[in-house]
Amino acid sequence: MKIPLIKIAAVLLWVGAIHAYAASVTPAALVPPDSGSHRGGKMVGDKLTNPDDLLALGKLFQQSKDLETRQEYFLRLLDYFWFSKKRLIGMKRAEIEKYFGPGVPDDPQAGMGMPLQLKWGGGRDILVIVFEGDVAKQAGYIMGF
Repeated sequence: MKIPLIKIAAVLLWVGAIHAYAASVTPAALVPPDSGSHRGGKMVGDKLTNPDDLLALGKLFQQSKDLETRQEYFLRLLDYFWFSKKRLIGMKRAEIEKYFGPGVPDDPQAGMGMPLQLKWGGGRDILVIVFEGDVAKQAGYIMGF
């Protein structure tokens, strides 16, 4: 059975259009990194508005094993939560950990009269958050080289 060439071409055009549409609606922050950083003044994650997209970005960050990929997803999360607006301050620990995963205690004496200080690493960079009770009161970003 031979399929007319015109039908094959039509199907290929249709499939191509679907892929182009999917790429156009995927937020830039969820597109896999291309091994080249988007740094240099251009933010990607700050454009996210859909909470599901933020959760998806958090999962991509937490599941990434490659150093460069993990760092890029970390920076995209920081685009939204820190670089564009200091959204982390006032957030509860559980809410932060939904996106960044569990934090690592930065001070072994935390909880013994000292505020809890947790850190998250993304590649070479570190996010440090100081909690009073369960609420983020201070935060800082440390760029690694």
